[in-house]
Amino acid sequence: MYPTNNLADFNMNFVTKLLEYLNVNTKLIKSSDLHITSKKENKVLDILMKLHATTYLSGKESYFNYLNLSNFQSRNINIKLINYNFNSLYERDSILRLLFSYNPEEVIEILNCNGKEENP
Repeated sequence: MYPTNNLADFNMNFVTKLLEYLNVNTKLIKSSDLHITSKKENKVLDILMKLHATTYLSGKESYFNYLNLSNFQSRNINIKLINYNFNSLYERDSILRLLFSYNPEEVIEILNCNGKEENP
């Protein structure tokens, strides 16, 4: 229902629709609109700096796979790890399973109540 050959545009539309479905009002920004050319962790850091961010929320597993704490600390950016723990038959569940199993209000409640914030 969203004809495009561009995966980034498709994903942006998907996330926009998902946020609308969950009644989440936030501004989305494409990294390409920020004119940042760096890659991987440096790209994340450059985006955070350009947006004047002071905190970066990361999934716990993502942090251990690709983030270097000292690179964030040197730029005065705090990392908060979010470890979601909701009842599931699966060890590694996703937002998609929640969306197919619960109504939007319940999804928000599950994410808000079960996300445990930690410091690395």
